[in-house]
Amino acid sequence: MPQLAQLAADSRTAPIWRATAMEALGQVGGREALQTATQLLYDDDPLLRASTVRALDFLPLQQRFQLLDHLIADPVTAVRMEVAASLAGVPLDQMSPEQAARTFVILRRGAWEDEPELEDAAAESTRVADEEMPDQVKWIRSYVIEEEDGTLGTVCIYQAEDADAIMEHAQRAELPADEILPVLNTVIVRDDP
Repeated sequence: MPQLAQLAADSRTAPIWRATAMEALGQVGGREALQTATQLLYDDDPLLRASTVRALDFLPLQQRFQLLDHLIADPVTAVRMEVAASLAGVPLDQMSPEQAARTFVILRRGAWEDEPELEDAAAESTRVADEEMPDQVKWIRSYVIEEEDGTLGTVCIYQAEDADAIMEHAQRAELPADEILPVLNTVIVRDDP
């Protein structure tokens, strides 16, 4: 394993080799994988960042969230999608196939100036979902993030008929929906705190 860690951390090596080494290291897990991943999450190469996110699947959800929260705002869509997939979801074995196919992650970037404004938006979102669209959308949970400019954004988990229902809900509740990503699979080590 030390050789994989050295290869993954070697900036003179091609990014594809480093990414492959990091993913192999993640399959083994352990302290060495965690130490190497912690460095590579800040690498300039998006391939390395995305591969490192995948490699962290051996960690409990809360620990992954602490390591990955800064990448929710990554400028590269592929990296953000890996983070969303890593942090989202409900165990598939507790859902019907129809429900699993209808779980979505919604990124809402820098939409609120402060917590009271966010709380007002959450109340309106709940009202619209519960009163106007009860059979089409269901808000499961949200993670609030602080953007670099000090505004607040969210990573939201919803269940819905389809992405169009998510967009309609966002429009009715006057919420942004910067990205709507379908959840394909989930790995849950522990329940959310």
